[in-house]
Amino acid sequence: MKKMILNKNKIYILILIFIFLILFIFQLNNAINYNCYWGYDGAKHIEYIDTIEDQNRLPSFNENYLAWHAPFYYFALALPSKIYHFFNSQADFFSRVKFLQILSAVLDIFFLFIFYKTLKLLTKNKFVQLTTLLGVGFFTPLIMINNYLTNELGLFWLVILIFYFVVKIESLPIFKGEIKRGLINKIKKNINHPSPFFKRRGDFETGWNYKKAVLIGVLLSLALLTKLSALILILAILFWLIFKAFYFKNKKFLYYILIILFVIFCLNLPWQIYRFQNFNKILTVNNYENLKQNELKQQPDISKKFFLNFDFEIFTNPFWQSGRSSIWSMIFSQTMIDYDNIGGNVDLNNLQKQIQTGNFRFVSFDKFTYSILMLYFGILIFLLFAFGYLKQIYNFIKNKFKPDINLLFLIFITGSFLALIFNVIKYPFIERGTLKVIFILSAFPFLFYLVFNNLAEILQKYKLKFLWIIIFVLIIFYIFLSLKTNWVVGF
Repeated sequence: MKKMILNKNKIYILILIFIFLILFIFQLNNAINYNCYWGYDGAKHIEYIDTIEDQNRLPSFNENYLAWHAPFYYFALALPSKIYHFFNSQADFFSRVKFLQILSAVLDIFFLFIFYKTLKLLTKNKFVQLTTLLGVGFFTPLIMINNYLTNELGLFWLVILIFYFVVKIESLPIFKGEIKRGLINKIKKNINHPSPFFKRRGDFETGWNYKKAVLIGVLLSLALLTKLSALILILAILFWLIFKAFYFKNKKFLYYILIILFVIFCLNLPWQIYRFQNFNKILTVNNYENLKQNELKQQPDISKKFFLNFDFEIFTNPFWQSGRSSIWSMIFSQTMIDYDNIGGNVDLNNLQKQIQTGNFRFVSFDKFTYSILMLYFGILIFLLFAFGYLKQIYNFIKNKFKPDINLLFLIFITGSFLALIFNVIKYPFIERGTLKVIFILSAFPFLFYLVFNNLAEILQKYKLKFLWIIIFVLIIFYIFLSLKTNWVVGF
């Protein structure tokens, strides 16, 4: 029996190694063959990094319309680029950019491994771990932003890291008062599947303390210094901790909130002063729209039924501008495929001139066909998203509103989608890119987790675990479509 368990563990480890190897080859290929300039504002992200590296300062708004972006991500990449240039003084600008792309590919695999470690803390079910990892690893929006250099990717990495620590803190129950050494191992064994003794309200506190609150505060500060949309996660965590304080009748959680807010305030104050001095406003959703409002067209470019219909044209022509008459068809398309046609080898496609899309770029016949297939497959994906989300709300009510870690996921996912809709309502200019699913990319890993975790619960309850075979077949098909639509072909 022990040998059988050991063999299963070895097989599982080999499968994991294979998955990460395929993901690395995938990301490395795209990093080598993709031209950063074709990404969303690709050239300006590169110029932001270059200004810091070459001139040791932040760019002005006159130099770069992304100058209002928070600087941490750009500083973080300017440093290794400077080191690379120091050791390779002959490296030109293009070589440094390519080095950063490859570095980003490596970092993406590292943070996917951190996400896997988070999954291990959340569940012992290996099927849930693998399916969630594969769903996220081959997720089109993540692949797209990893192709070029953008602060969206930096925020994604930090959100993954923050949730790893929050989940780890939540996974360490500590009894009120002193702990007898003989109980420590028992506690550790019951982290993922506590016995009724450990579930009793008030029997234990989670592993939060003041030092860990400072750690979370620092990481949230870095996230906010990377992108303003980190406010969604900050508000989600604060609301969740307030809920925990009242639910468990433990005022320490309120102290942790004050510590987190204090750390965020102190670390972000210099940047907010700089923003106020140079861009006139702080914590503004979009400084660019505010500063350019006299020059930019202010007439909304969305229809009156934009929020009320679904544009089915995307199933015959899956690229922009198809589907632009509905927010839901745009969100659906951007979630499943390279809707804006920025993720491939644009230079090569423009030479081959096979199919022209709405942004006047070209796409290959193969990518066009497989993108349509991915959209049809996306119907199943979105049904699963709805199932995982609604089932978790049901679980929350069933568990008498207990503020566990899954509630934090729910709050974050809900807040992210509401923020995306709010951004479009506030800035109804989709031609200028105010509606992009990558803005809320960080919410999707945890939505994937809720899907497969709740699915596992039902399969376990009704003794249908054999259906995991069908699920893995569907996952393999999903990976195949992702590779066909997102693999960047070289010249």
